[in-house]
Amino acid sequence: MRRRTLRGYAAGIAAGALVVLTPAAAFAGTGGPTDPVGSLLDQAQQQLGSLPGAPSLPGPTALPQPSLPGAPSLPSAPSTGPSQPPSDDSDIAPNETTNPSGPDHAGSQGLHAAAGGQDVADAGHDRTAVRRGGHTRSDTTLLALGGQEILGAHASSDGPHESHAGNPLQPLCDGSSGQVCLQVLYADAYASNGHGLAQSGIARVCLGGSKTDPTASCDGPLSAGLLTNEARTDRSHGRTTASSQSDLADLCLTQPGTTGCTLSADALHSRGTAGSAGPSARRGSFLLGVQGGGQGGRVDQPTAIQLPPGCPPPSALCAYLNQGETYLGHGIAGHAQDALKASLLPGQPVEVDVLGGHTETLVHPQAVAPGNAPGVSGLSAGGPGHPATGTVAGEHAALAPLAGLLPNTGGVWSGLLTLGLLGVAAGSFLLAASRRRLA
Repeated sequence: MRRRTLRGYAAGIAAGALVVLTPAAAFAGTGGPTDPVGSLLDQAQQQLGSLPGAPSLPGPTALPQPSLPGAPSLPSAPSTGPSQPPSDDSDIAPNETTNPSGPDHAGSQGLHAAAGGQDVADAGHDRTAVRRGGHTRSDTTLLALGGQEILGAHASSDGPHESHAGNPLQPLCDGSSGQVCLQVLYADAYASNGHGLAQSGIARVCLGGSKTDPTASCDGPLSAGLLTNEARTDRSHGRTTASSQSDLADLCLTQPGTTGCTLSADALHSRGTAGSAGPSARRGSFLLGVQGGGQGGRVDQPTAIQLPPGCPPPSALCAYLNQGETYLGHGIAGHAQDALKASLLPGQPVEVDVLGGHTETLVHPQAVAPGNAPGVSGLSAGGPGHPATGTVAGEHAALAPLAGLLPNTGGVWSGLLTLGLLGVAAGSFLLAASRRRLA
């Protein structure tokens, strides 16, 4: 009778342990620092596998592969860009605009030249990116030769939060209280948690204004710029917006007491915006635009200059104006736009490539508290009220059912864990008391 009682108590302890371990083993992923149960299973399998005739333990169950456009396949490297066809495409064959690649970002490129497959020169290359947890980095290169940066600035939300290069005439703007602001050879980078700005330019002038902040728009009657570029990202409450703009040259004259440009002129202009709430994306570019007196015109239609027509190999010249793509899908938005892309003798060893006025954006929603976001954005959901962690290229909708339910992160398993531990503790107490009575 006493032996049956001891066996009953031991069975109670074993049942309590199974309550803890069975659900955890069923949902454990690859062992690692964020998956202690998986680590124990891996170690046990290695030890048992070395015994003669020992059965092998089942391996961890693979997580479902995400189907979201732009999201990487787990656990492979992040995707190079949206995987589905663009929702809007103005490319003329055989030209194909390069897809934007993760993470969430905005980027612009004023001019790029290459010869024989090697970088020759870059002018005005700006990019700001927001990764998981809101970590932000902004980089701007005003001038690079042979792939080597000559003048640029770099900032991070980890510090330094801002960086500046060039712009020797900034004291003139401060001393005139914004009446005469002239930026020359400037590169500025700003980054805080979830917010980034990168801007650069050969020259920017604002006359008759009142703002001395180099990041503020001109509020004076005259503003002009030469090879100016800007990229901006903002993340708030799990939503991200991104915008980018590039101008080879621009001029704006404004009458006192009015808003907007009374007379404007722009050359090799490209712009685009994207927002993850919605999602939404807009883009556009033009080779030349003039506006005055309520009338004007732009050379903004997609155009191809191909010698010979269709650019079959070998060709002499393949040039494309105002071409790009828009990407919209569940939880993803972005764009890529080129004001000018040309290749001289494409496919030949002496090929010369020129890119001017390139802008791009890519955004995804990020996981926030339950009920405020459509899914999670990583390999491991951090439990109720905590962002997910994992890959940075986008939201993984396929993992949404697992949000907060992994065995090491809480969720419903915390209740089962508590019940199991209580069962083990109660069984141990009763077993110890029985042994004392037997003694």
